[in-house]
Amino acid sequence: MIREAIKNGDIAEAQQKIDEFFQFIDDARNELYIQTGRTNRLTSQDLMGTISPEEKDRAMNKITIATLYCCHAIEKKLIDYFPSVNFKISSESLTDQLMMKHMGRYEQIQEKQKGGSAIFFRGKEVHTERKVMLRVLPDLNFGKEPQNTLIDERLQQVLKIKHRNIIKVLGADLSGFPYHLILEYIDGISLDHLIGRVPFTLSRSLSIFRELCEAVYHLHVNGIVHKKIKPDKVLIDNELRPIISPFDIVSSSKRQLSDSISSQNLMYEAPELLRGEAPGHDFQSDQFSLALLAFELMSGYPLFCQKRHAAAEPNVFEVFEARRKFFEAEDPAYRKKIIKKAGIPEAVTDILLKMLDRNPQQRYPSLLEAWEALEAIDIPQDPDVEKALASYERCCVANPNFTQDFYQDHLFKKPAIRTIFEEREKAREDREKTSQREKMLRIAIDTLIHHQTEPEKLRHILHINAHSGIDLDLYGDFIESIIKCIQEHDALWKSYNRRGSKNPVKQAWENIKVSAIKTIKEK
Repeated sequence: MIREAIKNGDIAEAQQKIDEFFQFIDDARNELYIQTGRTNRLTSQDLMGTISPEEKDRAMNKITIATLYCCHAIEKKLIDYFPSVNFKISSESLTDQLMMKHMGRYEQIQEKQKGGSAIFFRGKEVHTERKVMLRVLPDLNFGKEPQNTLIDERLQQVLKIKHRNIIKVLGADLSGFPYHLILEYIDGISLDHLIGRVPFTLSRSLSIFRELCEAVYHLHVNGIVHKKIKPDKVLIDNELRPIISPFDIVSSSKRQLSDSISSQNLMYEAPELLRGEAPGHDFQSDQFSLALLAFELMSGYPLFCQKRHAAAEPNVFEVFEARRKFFEAEDPAYRKKIIKKAGIPEAVTDILLKMLDRNPQQRYPSLLEAWEALEAIDIPQDPDVEKALASYERCCVANPNFTQDFYQDHLFKKPAIRTIFEEREKAREDREKTSQREKMLRIAIDTLIHHQTEPEKLRHILHINAHSGIDLDLYGDFIESIIKCIQEHDALWKSYNRRGSKNPVKQAWENIKVSAIKTIKEK
């Protein structure tokens, strides 16, 4: 405001605005003096015992609200008068301002998670006690940007979306800082977190894939292109439903150069998006990203980077080289070989290859056709395996630290097993230990669950000399520990116990345990 006046040669107006600003600061300081006096008086009354605890709490609440209002007014005035200054807004400040803005409507506003372009806060509606998520854009200049009109149009589109696999946008406030969306609260965890911990069966992977195809197709029908589909944009809720977020289209800033060449984008974005040629093929670009996500679900690692469990960010040049090699191979059979190598059936491989075609026009006309192709595939299921892995997945969704809890509260209660781990991990740092344990547990669960179809893998793990072998009794302890840990954390298991009814989840794990021990003894 002031800079614009100076730039336009209106010095008198600029000076007037500066004078108004300092007058406001004087008024704010006087208000602060008043609140400071009230605080000092309240402290004296408390020391002399002339005020009851209830009266003190009420008085302190009034002082707190008045002080917060003063802070909010100062920050708003700074933004109005000096919009070009790059202020750093802390999470604490955002929390205070959200509380002021939604006083009487939302309460218990707390920071939940920081993302690349937004900070997420959890809150609760005062009258209905419904949980909501506030997605805050910590960008002071957001409301001044010329693309704001376009964002408003996109927001109106998103507000109309109603689908069981898409997070609902309940409302928005883009009129003043802090700019934010009000979202349906999903009690779940990101798919990115689960892929490194849960060995999804092919049947479960295809189920998630189909539901996401249907959800993204619903976005497309409503004229919305997601453009940023990847595992960390998908949540798995407590009912194991995949839910995708549509609100990345309401972004506060233009893509930065460093972001456009990041390994994350190289791993999931379509070639035409990376080349800046998306217009006209936007819907097919989402299709490409979905296929990469599906491959990762079924294989446990990204197509262009086989180091999912590495602690460091994937090397951008290695990812780029893997992409180049995949698309520029002279023999088309090479691409099919790479996908089938992950144990993916040929029928599914053909669908993925079509969705991953370098030419957008050669992909499916829409995700409806891709969904229909997936629906036509019949994948045999083992009921015990599906029930057992679903219970394990529910535990990981409900408790992000389930792996650590399993080791500390169950497996390491066995002295012999704890000794083995201490010996092998003594040279590792804590972060490396956690990563390695998550990887080991995923492999162990996968091997246990699929011991009937891959019995040699189980025997190999138990008896190979390079790993010093694992005693059969110790392996039995491992199975008992994982079953007990799941029993304590799985909501469905506990529900069966409360009702006193037959527990098919428990029976599935018992069947797997008996069968695995039998397989080992049949060496």
